[in-house]
Amino acid sequence: MFLIAVIVLVAVGVNYGRIPLTAFPTECTGFNDIALSSIDYLSNDPVLGGKSWVLTVVQNCQGRYAVGSFDKSKIQDYQDNARAEYDLKITTSLDEQKCEYPIQVQGTSIKHLNYETKNLKFGWGAGDFEDECTAKTGSLWFINKGWDYTCFWATETAKHGILETPSTTFKSTIKLESHGETKTATITNTGPRSVQIGDVGSAFWNGNLVTGDQCPIAADYRISAAYQNGVWRTIDESKYQAYLGYHQAQLENCINRYVDYGTETPDSCTDDYNVMESNALSGKQLVSKGGSVGTTYGSTYNGKVFLEPVKALQYPMITLRLNVDWIGLYIPVGEPKVIYASSQDFRTGTTGIIDSQIQNVGTGTGSFNVYATCEAPFSQQGGSHTVYLAPNEVTSVSIPITASASAETAGTCSVCAQDINDPTKKHCKSVAVTVKPQILCTPNERRCNGDYIEQCSLDGSGWTTIQECELGCEFKNNQPSCKSQLEPVCGNGICETGETYLTCSADCGTGPPPPPPPYDIDYDTLGIIALVLMVVVFAVMINKEKTKGTGRVGYARKKR
Repeated sequence: MFLIAVIVLVAVGVNYGRIPLTAFPTECTGFNDIALSSIDYLSNDPVLGGKSWVLTVVQNCQGRYAVGSFDKSKIQDYQDNARAEYDLKITTSLDEQKCEYPIQVQGTSIKHLNYETKNLKFGWGAGDFEDECTAKTGSLWFINKGWDYTCFWATETAKHGILETPSTTFKSTIKLESHGETKTATITNTGPRSVQIGDVGSAFWNGNLVTGDQCPIAADYRISAAYQNGVWRTIDESKYQAYLGYHQAQLENCINRYVDYGTETPDSCTDDYNVMESNALSGKQLVSKGGSVGTTYGSTYNGKVFLEPVKALQYPMITLRLNVDWIGLYIPVGEPKVIYASSQDFRTGTTGIIDSQIQNVGTGTGSFNVYATCEAPFSQQGGSHTVYLAPNEVTSVSIPITASASAETAGTCSVCAQDINDPTKKHCKSVAVTVKPQILCTPNERRCNGDYIEQCSLDGSGWTTIQECELGCEFKNNQPSCKSQLEPVCGNGICETGETYLTCSADCGTGPPPPPPPYDIDYDTLGIIALVLMVVVFAVMINKEKTKGTGRVGYARKKR
């Protein structure tokens, strides 16, 4: 059990200046106008994973030291009826806050100008002197005016650097007091972002809120830096630019005037250059509005400048997570109950469902895992279901189950709801479950299977032999039945009853010869044949009449 308090340290206005911590403004009793801006109880905090208070406190005070006292009656969430049992006092002090400017080496180094003049009559030794001049580090010019030969060279005095955009660092002390005990911790944004507060919790720095004031930007005040004799110094950027201009152009102009007109001398040119050098290195302090002076630190390529303002430039936001046992919070909790569980029969190869209803019968919001444990061959399909319920709230949960069986099988499953944060809070309810085998046929349907008649079982799970046929099985009137006689066998060389030359030519031959092929009828010829036949018939008839006359007595031939 934990308490979360989000503390926003607020400071208004900026007054820079380096003063000892003991000289900070005296105690500023903030929290009077805003107090506890919000109170919320969470039974399942997303960060802690458990029960917590969320207290948001805002201080509107210009000091670095603030105190907030919270009476236990004020630490209450009326919606969930949660309350504290002890008063709580939170004290915060901003012990240290700095503006930190990294220094980046940039631009031309600041240099010191040197010269040497030799009077060489007739130019004797001029070449050697020129070689000597050219070999010098920082050699700039070798000048000849009359018998005078002058060598100019520059040596580095300091490196130039710019102050980059500053960042703000802080260190705060947090003190907690409750029922006579005190716990303290120090937190900073430059190291680990979180810190333990004794044995009661932790503090976490999660960023700043900007006040509108900020660390001064060095470039706005024409301030840069120079690294000389192993130390960084803040300097006047305007004077550095003046030196740079003389180094890049004006020195050459001065030497030209010396050579061409004699209005300058090596001394005057050198002196003017080194005056510019000295001005650039004279220094300029980085000073805040309140008079705080920047201090430098670091090596050539790791330099920094620090400013320590008197008052806070930003509001460090610190989240406190505290064990609620320390301040004795009373927190209502949820309690699960399975008020209903039922299941319909299902078949192997399909998914069964247990329908259940879960109720939170506790006094606080609860989060519960809902699942089922079953005896073989039944098992839950998938993982548990998580539900979040307010007090007295009811929700429905459907749990898929599977099973495999060759015959109808009954069993038992237990539907359980278990508190996520307190596994000892669990409630279960038994439910009867039944699985049937897969449907393979239509119940009571019959079929022929070789010499057997089979019938489908009442649940459609398979076929059972009900009769064996001696002469085989056949379908009559759409129903399987046993044959009454053997079927003729074609190919045994016997033309059996039921076989013909049409059904089995191997046993019964090929049948009668086929009829002659049809002829085409010639009607003219047929007419002539018919006429001839008529003449023949007529002639036969006449001949018969003559024959009759010659055989009779007393017959007289008639004369024509």
